[in-house]
Amino acid sequence: MLGPGVRSQFSGHRVATWLLTVITALCGTVGTLAAAVYAPTLSIAMALGVTGIAVATLIALGQYRTQMTGDVSSAVAPVSKAVGVAGFVLIVAVAWLPVSDPSLDALAGMLMILAASLLVGFSIGHVVIRNLWLAGRLRAAALVVGVDGLARELAVEVTLHPEFGIDVVGFVTPGGLSSEELPAPVFDLRDDILEVFAANGADRLVVAADSGLPERVGVRAARRVAAAGIPVFVVPRFHEMGLGGGALAPDRVRGYPLVRLQRAAHPQISIRLKRAFDVTVASLMLALLSPVLAAIAVLVRLSGSGPVLFDQQRVGQFGRPIVIHKFRSMHMSETSDEEWTADGRITWVGRWLRRFNLDELPQLWSVIRGDMSLVGPRPERPVFVREFKRVVPDYDDRHRMPVGITGLAQVQGLRGDTSITERVKYDNLYIDQWSFATDLLILAKTVPAMVRQRRSAVQQNTLTEELGRQDAAVAPKGRQRVAN
Repeated sequence: MLGPGVRSQFSGHRVATWLLTVITALCGTVGTLAAAVYAPTLSIAMALGVTGIAVATLIALGQYRTQMTGDVSSAVAPVSKAVGVAGFVLIVAVAWLPVSDPSLDALAGMLMILAASLLVGFSIGHVVIRNLWLAGRLRAAALVVGVDGLARELAVEVTLHPEFGIDVVGFVTPGGLSSEELPAPVFDLRDDILEVFAANGADRLVVAADSGLPERVGVRAARRVAAAGIPVFVVPRFHEMGLGGGALAPDRVRGYPLVRLQRAAHPQISIRLKRAFDVTVASLMLALLSPVLAAIAVLVRLSGSGPVLFDQQRVGQFGRPIVIHKFRSMHMSETSDEEWTADGRITWVGRWLRRFNLDELPQLWSVIRGDMSLVGPRPERPVFVREFKRVVPDYDDRHRMPVGITGLAQVQGLRGDTSITERVKYDNLYIDQWSFATDLLILAKTVPAMVRQRRSAVQQNTLTEELGRQDAAVAPKGRQRVAN
């Protein structure tokens, strides 16, 4: 079972990340304030607001995380996106709010100054951080998975280039043994890897492509470290063919690209942003849908005896038990917690509720309460969790994130009685590559996915009925009698 783990302390690179954020935010603020002073149709509030939105967008894009070979060129595209978002919000605010009406030339000028100021901030920040690294300050301490040739070469390259800002403090491998001398101690991967991190002051993990480990062992170790908030970098297979980043990618150890599992520069800020978004959207939906919820409650009451809401225990983040609420769509049964499907007990109202997933709406309250998120792996009942953990590889890894009303597996069509193994793959892929933008994209795809699934189910039922009629037409009479 994965637990909450330990949060990495304020490591050198994390402090450097905040330093880069502050420098660019200050440069952007100075630029937009200067534009507001010299353009009478602009206000200080506009300058501060547009800068704050741009900086927040850059945080969400993960641009502020420190990069080993990063320079201002790697910030051009993200800054353009951030300024575009800020400009859009500013134009909407000017159109709808009782604020001053600036000219288009003034707005365009302020946005151009903002972009230039942010790029200047990135340039200054990278120079300051690089000099601090060369002076031995704010450096990161890395553990390298494996003791093979690639792992050794990575360690040598990092040691020869102090401007990367990383010190290799150890290697981890099953058994903790090595036949050749290494530049750092070797630790046993069979031990608790988080304890190895704590004992050596390490704050990041580097996994080589050909580390010699069984793949599942390496994946499990990387996920456990990432779940504790520690950055994990992976050298992908076939990196020689350009996989994992181009020749000028900002995270490279000479010729080897390092792909970071976590995209966010400030993971805790990103998680808090996810939580704030969940509470805001769930509250608005409950308020707007209150007449619909009341009507559904009346119909459920009329559909038969039993409560309007059906409560069921599920397994949430880190294996904690939670209780979810649904509109009752079935006749009551004492064995419902152990039934995988029970179509025979569905009520006439329940069929319509399930068809449009309206029975799930009360889970919005679970989102507000903090038991669930809008997007995440779907929660399962404890009896099935125990069984799936036993037979499905990496099943328990899906509990690293809050469970959700919808998720990546669901928008890929894996709803209802579908492959658990495939769902687990998508759930872990979602967690491994999570970003706030991914949540927004999944929410946007949820309704179209439900429509496609419904259309597919209708087509499948029609095809099944047609095949059944054809089979009955050509079957021997004796077979027809048995079937009837």
